[in-house]
Amino acid sequence: MNVFPLLERLVRWHPDLVDASKLDKVLSASESDKAASVLDALADVQSFAEPPPARIVGEKDIVPSGWSSETLADATPVIRVTDPSRFRDRLFIATLPELVREIQTARHVILDLRFERAPGIDDIDPMLDFIRRFTPGADIAFRAHIGFASEDRPDTGDYRSEWRQRRMPGAGKGAIAVIVNANTPPLLPLVAAARDGHLLLLTEDFARRAPSPDILGLPYTVIRVAGGSYRIRTATSPMALAQPTLLPSGTSNADISKRLRAAAERTGVVPVRLPGAPGIPQLPDTASPAAQLLRAQIVIAGMHPHLCKPWRVVPLDASVRDTDGMRLTTSIRRVAVALEDGHAQVLYRPLAGAGIVPAPVRLRVLDGRLTIVQRYGIPPIEAGIELGDVIETINGIAWSKVAKPLAAELSFSTPWAHMLYVCNRILAGPSGGLIRLGINRGGKRFAIELARVMTVASDGRVHERLGAPARMLAGNVGYLDLDNLTPAGVAKALEVVGAAGKWIIDARGQGNMVAWDLAPQLAMKRTVAGVCVTRVDIADVGALPEQQHRRRELVIEPAKGARRRKVVVLVDERTQSQAEVSALFFKALGAMLVGTRTAGTIGDVTDIQVHPEVRLSFSGQDVLTNHGASLHGRGLDIDVQVRETPAAVRSGRDLPLEAALRILSKG
Repeated sequence: MNVFPLLERLVRWHPDLVDASKLDKVLSASESDKAASVLDALADVQSFAEPPPARIVGEKDIVPSGWSSETLADATPVIRVTDPSRFRDRLFIATLPELVREIQTARHVILDLRFERAPGIDDIDPMLDFIRRFTPGADIAFRAHIGFASEDRPDTGDYRSEWRQRRMPGAGKGAIAVIVNANTPPLLPLVAAARDGHLLLLTEDFARRAPSPDILGLPYTVIRVAGGSYRIRTATSPMALAQPTLLPSGTSNADISKRLRAAAERTGVVPVRLPGAPGIPQLPDTASPAAQLLRAQIVIAGMHPHLCKPWRVVPLDASVRDTDGMRLTTSIRRVAVALEDGHAQVLYRPLAGAGIVPAPVRLRVLDGRLTIVQRYGIPPIEAGIELGDVIETINGIAWSKVAKPLAAELSFSTPWAHMLYVCNRILAGPSGGLIRLGINRGGKRFAIELARVMTVASDGRVHERLGAPARMLAGNVGYLDLDNLTPAGVAKALEVVGAAGKWIIDARGQGNMVAWDLAPQLAMKRTVAGVCVTRVDIADVGALPEQQHRRRELVIEPAKGARRRKVVVLVDERTQSQAEVSALFFKALGAMLVGTRTAGTIGDVTDIQVHPEVRLSFSGQDVLTNHGASLHGRGLDIDVQVRETPAAVRSGRDLPLEAALRILSKG
């Protein structure tokens, strides 16, 4: 889609597109893939295809006609411009202070802008630059999109849109009178001056202007699409130009000056309610499925921290004959896969409670073989399953063939994490259903039927390991299992291992946010473990919006009673998100990482409601090491690589744990 860059700017920045009906018109018009059609649907006089650059009069040209000046007896300068193209003349602008010296010091100015013709598009910007020299600043409102941790906003995730206001700069005079006619456009600096009560806006004709937010002079962005340049308005003014005061026929400039000095007369300014205030709605559910899909991709392109290449638009799948929500879900899943992000998941609410559960075992691919590494509850024991069993077939089909279509539907940050996601889902199905597994146990092959009756722990979770979260091992080594340890249990865990000078921290699983409590116990000084980066969109008050990055250091402050310890952290592809941040903390404090590379899926998650029935999650942050390297798609570097095997699992051995004990015994 050639117009996607244009749509991205429009949907995220244009102040009118908080209205669902207008948004739907614009996105529907984009199906033609023509920028002109999109702008026609937008119907904004300040968003247009930019014309070729206008000729600028150079210094060797004669000062043109179309303007005049005088200085009144009370030293008030009067500048009259009848030809709006004069503002494009460099010599006119450069020599004006020389010709009308009073401009520099005068506290009162009269600008006569009764044009003989309406200004052209290329006249507007230089005219605004000229007028800003005399008028105060102006308040504008623009849309901002920002990401925070989803925990902060459980209703809409961390994708938040809001209005922000800022003051546009202006030089300012004590008071200014502007005389206009039907050809004078509504200019933002004049509105600002009227709002501040320093302006007499006068007209000699009966050109009546209804209050309107379409005021020239607002910030804009320029985007190039298919060889053309297009200007997009990015802000609105929270005020509208009211009816000018009628200038009686025959009124002299001297009379205007007297009124300007004496009355401080106000021209009324009508406040405009910002559309969508106080907050801009999330993705509107009244838009068509195609529009909802496109806008979701625009949000992703603007907010995802790891997208650095042009986004290839995923169209709505026309072959799917189903409800709008299901059609949208099918296409959004393709979007999630394209993100290459392990956090990218799609929730279709009608199927959320459909009774699809995993089998009561935990699987990993070890040495290329699908291996059972944990059992939950009675069913797998009754079925005769043992740890270390290798699954060769599922319902009579080779497991690799079952995995292939499933793998194609999953988003992942690294290949090793991809296989873990496949393992977590490959046996899932209706609760209570039977799965026939072809097992290889040390060369002996047989079949087992296993019921899908998932057993969870008391906290509602499925844990990677069973047992106490904190215990002492041989050699006076303290062991902490982050997958089972919770913030509420940290104090009790420290009572168990606090006296030990050597720790093994098992981060192969959930992190549970306990590193924020444990890491200070190891910090001897203030330590920066890394940097959390969030993309933040801010509209600049100048011509272009700018994309900023909010950076927050991940700081570890020493706890009272902290002591130096020798620490080994166990990691593998199950170490992702919170657990990966935890491992980053400990590594910054000198810990050694043992195992295999982490998942490379890290940072808080962004959630957006694409449709009332469809929710999309994806990474909302990037996390960098203290050396500036991103962990996304890469994972943490390993100090000592140790791979587990089916034979070791079958014999009850934990090879990474054994390696950690050997390392600590040497110190």
